[in-house]
Amino acid sequence: MTPVSSKLYADDVSLLMVLIDTNPFFWNSVKSNLPISNFLTHVIAFLNSILLLNQLNQVVVIATGHNSCDYIFDSSDSQSQNQRAEHLLQKLEEFVDKDESLCREDSVDGPSFSLLSGSLSMALCYIQRVFRSGPLHPHPRILCLHGSPDGPGQYVAIMNSIFSAQRSMVPIDSCLIGAQHSAFLQQASYITGGVYMKPQLLDGLFQYLSTVFATDLHSRCFLQLPKPAGVDFRASCFCHKNTIDMGYICSVCLSIFCKHQKNCSTCGIVSIRLPLKKFLRLTRVHKSPQGLDGKGRIVFHNSSPGMRSVSRAIHALGSTSVVRSLICKEHPELSFKFRLLRVLNMTYCDKPHGDASISDVLTGIFDQVNLHYLVCEHIFSSYYELPLSISLLWKVQTLILRGIARVVAPSEIWELPQLRHVEFDELCLPNPPPDDDVVLGNLQTLRKIVNFKWSEDACKRIPSIKKLNTSYDDLSAGSYYCLHNIGSLHTLESKLSLTKCQLHWEDLTMIGSLSRLEVLKLELCSVVGPEWNPIEEEFPRLKYLKIHHSHLMTWNVESSHFPVLECLVLNQLFKLDEISLQASEKEQRLKLFVWITAKCPQPFQEWKWK
Repeated sequence: MTPVSSKLYADDVSLLMVLIDTNPFFWNSVKSNLPISNFLTHVIAFLNSILLLNQLNQVVVIATGHNSCDYIFDSSDSQSQNQRAEHLLQKLEEFVDKDESLCREDSVDGPSFSLLSGSLSMALCYIQRVFRSGPLHPHPRILCLHGSPDGPGQYVAIMNSIFSAQRSMVPIDSCLIGAQHSAFLQQASYITGGVYMKPQLLDGLFQYLSTVFATDLHSRCFLQLPKPAGVDFRASCFCHKNTIDMGYICSVCLSIFCKHQKNCSTCGIVSIRLPLKKFLRLTRVHKSPQGLDGKGRIVFHNSSPGMRSVSRAIHALGSTSVVRSLICKEHPELSFKFRLLRVLNMTYCDKPHGDASISDVLTGIFDQVNLHYLVCEHIFSSYYELPLSISLLWKVQTLILRGIARVVAPSEIWELPQLRHVEFDELCLPNPPPDDDVVLGNLQTLRKIVNFKWSEDACKRIPSIKKLNTSYDDLSAGSYYCLHNIGSLHTLESKLSLTKCQLHWEDLTMIGSLSRLEVLKLELCSVVGPEWNPIEEEFPRLKYLKIHHSHLMTWNVESSHFPVLECLVLNQLFKLDEISLQASEKEQRLKLFVWITAKCPQPFQEWKWK
């Protein structure tokens, strides 16, 4: 599901979904340490403080029982402050009574778990309903007040909810009030960018909630929030629901088992157990190789006497081969389709053999319609046009071609819905078809594209982009390419590299609004102008900044402009006369490392620190 574009009230307006663990078995076990009445006192005070922070804030409470879950409070209903608390307690009491009656009907043997997967699903459904209710909505986030142990039987449902929250950019905060840590909630907070905490003193629960979980998402960029010492990434097997360190994975549906299964209990596929010897490494091939039939994974490593022997070996496999992964240190011709081939990696530094051309080699590659992962490196070509048949690779997720100076892609590349990572030396990417509503909702990495026009429609087609590298040939056409729209790519959370973009320094304000950006590289006149005056609250998470070959003369920067900057690289700034860096002695020593190359006008020691 493609995430809905965000149109927010303001930076400090929040929609807080609170999931309260009401499992009666859990509260009976901890009533001596934290009675549920005291717990609810802390929670109600916290909810009131959230509503007092901003009149537009909204709070929704979901009760998580042992057998069921339900909405018990919504602040959007017109109620006074006293009525809110009474209504919440009344609904909660009714829910607990209902859940306890269900527990009596179903005898519980062993540990009792809460229905966390159900409450997470209800919270995400409510958030999606708010997204679609109008053009404006607050920042959504989920807070889990949980104490029951993890239920291994809910592993798949909980992980699906976590990934759905990640796609919708909804952080999941976790406050553990039980004796044990929760591996599920540790993963949920880590994957979605939330906060995980287990308070040491439950008597001061309100202080923990108000100081850590009351802050809105915008303010978190400027605070040092607690981080977990470690995250338990272990999975639960589908057969016995036990947490395992090592297991078997179905190659079709990715189900996890602690022991080898002849048939996958999830999708029903008959598994082909491939011991280590089935991953064949073929070093010398002279004639048609023996023993390749039935091999699922094959590696051709530096074959001698050359690529002709590898092509002969692949031809001997035939189109009926069951090979799923093929790794070659050469570029053989694929004259037929492997019906099960999913992984193809070719990295040999050589030219095609005989009359074969780069076009022939690549055309055979793009006929493998079941590919999920495609990497071709060291191709040594100056120009190549991707064939129209690329639209047949509707399952491909990773597409990497290196060694071609420039690749021109057809508009059919926008018809690959599963694309996640696209990397080229230079890719001429066409604008998306205006009459088509296709969205590449999975695309996260896009490098290196040239001369691409960042229209509003194009930005909407890649809502999940995280890493971007773009460059331009014409240094005078910056406004034509609508580069100011890059600021609308709010999912950019890692790296942004710009080359020859001809932006003005004041245009960096829109890039500075990208709250998740950590690495920014401005290469080869990406920004023009003599003076840069940054604005406060820009680049809240930027750790690495590189400026290469610019006409910048004066740069007035303070530590508040780049609060977490760790590395600053300046290269070939021939006109830079002055840089004013205001930072405390501690920040100079621990946070900021400046690397200035020899081509800068004066050594770093002569620059002014205030």
